[in-house]
Amino acid sequence: MNKKKILFPTLFFISIIIVWEILSSSSESIRFVLPSPTLIMKVLWTKKERFLFHSLVTLKEMAGGILIAFSLSFPLARIMYLSKTGRYILQPLFLIIQCIPIFTLAPIMVIWFGWSYYSIVIPTALMIFFPLTMNI
Repeated sequence: MNKKKILFPTLFFISIIIVWEILSSSSESIRFVLPSPTLIMKVLWTKKERFLFHSLVTLKEMAGGILIAFSLSFPLARIMYLSKTGRYILQPLFLIIQCIPIFTLAPIMVIWFGWSYYSIVIPTALMIFFPLTMNI
């Protein structure tokens, strides 16, 4: 493996972390908006149970969105592949719906499903579904 492919990105990443640490420690107002990496790691360590809990919740929501997207993408991509009529109907619909920003759908999802698992999973599935279907 080429050492430059590892060395340069690693040095760049380390230098960004160092600059971030210096900037956040130089001003209270910056620290309020962008805490230092060491402070972030300290809080993550002291509240690791909460972090792990919310990480698992996020992982479940991502897995649900991926599962829904995959289960719908493959059959619809097959329909578009096998049928010209299906492609002429579905492809423009997918492109139009994909142009709708997800953040505009979020309030609708919260109204329909409340602050629940589904109000996160469905927008996740939508973000994955359209590009996946069009690429299959």
